[in-house]
Amino acid sequence: MQVFRGQRLKNHLIRSAEVLNKELCGVLCFMESKCVSYNLMTENENGKYKCELNNASYEENKRDMEEDSNYVYRGAEVKQLLQEG
Repeated sequence: MQVFRGQRLKNHLIRSAEVLNKELCGVLCFMESKCVSYNLMTENENGKYKCELNNASYEENKRDMEEDSNYVYRGAEVKQLLQEG
């Protein structure tokens, strides 16, 4: 699974949501059939995290990666396992 701290994938947003903990972002991605990666914004002033679900991954869209110290990019584990199998 690809993880990049201080980066996020842009131009491939399915939807965004505020979540109470980091793990919920991965769960939302798992539940969204088109989600293959997500950007997670570090905790904000109200104690929540911004979760951005993407319909694309870093591997095919390296030019759409942008540096942003407030984010962590993660590839979805389940989608990678399905692609490998």
